Amino acid sequence: MLTREQLQGVLITIAKPDFAITRDERYATGYNVRVGMKIRTALDLSRAIHRTLLQHEIMCHNSKNAVANKGHISVTGKDNLYKLLELIPMTLPTVGNWIQFKQALDIVSEGKHQTQEGLDELFKIKGLL
Repeated sequence: MLTREQLQGVLITIAKPDFAITRDERYATGYNVRVGMKIRTALDLSRAIHRTLLQHEIMCHNSKNAVANKGHISVTGKDNLYKLLELIPMTLPTVGNWIQFKQALDIVSEGKHQTQEGLDELFKIKGLL
């Protein structure tokens, strides 16, 4: 189990927050938006991170690659992602990706990604517009 401060360090240094915008004609805007966070690290550390996230009531998926001795953790779902964001001190200069991620998560949570304006905003955050 990790302390809160250790978990914050892991999240700031090795976690990869991301959102994907993919073409999908099933949606009114023609795009699907998915948000999530991934961590790839040594298997032992991965297990400790997984237990710590569960302790903070953040549901996550933990898988392993036994050949490479690596663990993979992914967190999805807006409630879990907002709990994760509460752990990150947003005043640090090293959290730029997390600030952009939070902006994207806010747009998706409010349903604005289903409009052209919201989608354009996500493209701006992603740097594609």
